[in-house]
Amino acid sequence: MEIRTIKHGNSIGFNLPSSLIKSAGIGENQRFELSIKEDGALLLVPLSRTPRRNSKYTAAMLLEGIPAEGLHYEDVALEGVLGQEADWQ
Repeated sequence: MEIRTIKHGNSIGFNLPSSLIKSAGIGENQRFELSIKEDGALLLVPLSRTPRRNSKYTAAMLLEGIPAEGLHYEDVALEGVLGQEADWQ
């Protein structure tokens, strides 16, 4: 697959085709380690996987505040129930 570099302010970058993004599972704002191999090839390695859907929450954020021993039904406050969440008694 051939792509071209494009000017981004004072830098040069390139756009990845959507088919490549989908097949590689690349997410928006995902971080990579970029290095140049001895033969001059660019190597792009993901620092971490990003969920395929663009979530503003990380797993750590979602699990924040949950005790190490876990939660039990009786530990969950049922105040402000919005739907049928309390029906699983």
